Amino acid sequence: MFVIVWLILCAVVAGFADSKGRSAVGWFFLAVIISPLIAGIALALSKDLKTDTRVDNVERRTDNLEQEVKFNQRYNDLRSDYMQKEIDSNRNTTERILTSQTPQLSYGGQANTGTEAPSFTNQRRMNAKVQCAKCGRLNKADDLFCSSCGNPLPEENSNRCHNCGTTLDQDYSFCPKCGAKQIAVCKRCGLEVPSSASFCPSCGEKLASEKKDPHRTLSGRFENTVISLSNLDFIHVRKGTFFTGDTNEESEINSARCELTYDFSISKFQTTFADYDKYCHSSGIEKPGDEGWGREQRPVINVSWFDAIEFCNWLSKSDGLPKAYDFYGTLLDANGDATTDPSMVIGYRLPTEAEWEYAARGGNKSQGYKYAGSDNADEVAWYASNSGNKTQEVGKKVPNELGIYDMSGNVWEWCSDWWDSSHFSKSQITNPHNSKGSSYRVIRGGSWGNGATRVRVAGRSDFSPADTDSDLGFRVCRTVSD
Repeated sequence: MFVIVWLILCAVVAGFADSKGRSAVGWFFLAVIISPLIAGIALALSKDLKTDTRVDNVERRTDNLEQEVKFNQRYNDLRSDYMQKEIDSNRNTTERILTSQTPQLSYGGQANTGTEAPSFTNQRRMNAKVQCAKCGRLNKADDLFCSSCGNPLPEENSNRCHNCGTTLDQDYSFCPKCGAKQIAVCKRCGLEVPSSASFCPSCGEKLASEKKDPHRTLSGRFENTVISLSNLDFIHVRKGTFFTGDTNEESEINSARCELTYDFSISKFQTTFADYDKYCHSSGIEKPGDEGWGREQRPVINVSWFDAIEFCNWLSKSDGLPKAYDFYGTLLDANGDATTDPSMVIGYRLPTEAEWEYAARGGNKSQGYKYAGSDNADEVAWYASNSGNKTQEVGKKVPNELGIYDMSGNVWEWCSDWWDSSHFSKSQITNPHNSKGSSYRVIRGGSWGNGATRVRVAGRSDFSPADTDSDLGFRVCRTVSD
């Protein structure tokens, strides 16, 4: 069939040549000779195109594999850190056991084994309960905060870890909970002794007892609106009710009545490079890139959700508070137990999506603005029309009704919740926090690269918690106890 078509085409060429007064036979044979060459060239070119397409597909698959390898490497690094913490914890526990069973010289020079059979007094103390002065609930004697309302519990007359406040029944060298070294140094002879010791067993010098207060919280009852703590300014947001979304145009969130039954504080500004770089320096980790736009008072970018919660835990530890997250990102209450109720979390954390929107709308001082503090995006937000395609220093725009800056635009902000497109679908919800795992975490507020529609207080989106971006940062939040 192919040969017949080929000969017909050659005959057509010969006929055309004959009509022009040329030799039909000569042009026929010329066409017979040249046409296979042309067909061969066309076939070769088509094969090259197919080869290029295959190469592009291979390169694309290679890029995808590289991204997957990077993600797996980061996950394995996090797992390694966690395992190292477990190893350190087991080592401290082992040392504590060995120390407790090693003969110690008392002040009187008599040796003792450090082991003691449980007495009736010890058994009674183990079963003791401490009543919360606020709600009256009976809590374990070792608890630092009430398991019901989070109120600090009165401290017993027992030795506690100077770092986390855990009750220590023996003269531990290391706290079995946080690993902090429990020693004091005699100023007279320099001997290291247990921190609970009253006298140096070597020279008899009286030892000063200076213990860190494990119940230290934000100052007072927030008589002042702005609280300076750990180089961050916090705004007190009082509990209240608000409506999510907007039935007029903000269709990505169904309008729902949301109630928050507790007060919380939220940072006045987005976390800046100046704040985050101090954390990096203190923790010995690599600083995130700034895209060449500058650092200091610009919001920190290129940080993942896991980076943000590690910063929150570091801030809690620096301020003597229980950490808010475990290794997997689960919220922890005052006693270190997993919880889904953000009002029971004492340490610093990321705001829930509901807390974020309530604060962005102005809390109980809300004027119902479309953006955080105004109906004019240019007054309160850095977005695509005025940002110059980069971040800007925090606090340069008008704040919202509560005095909080940049909740519209500049950078998207991580929230504590997992993403759920129907999270606000109910008509009425109380203290919402989505703790059901998915592939993404919630981000709110829009950024320098978005249009005005995306920087509304009702705008919401999602992002992989392990990924980073140049338009994504965070701010810090904390529950306020009455």
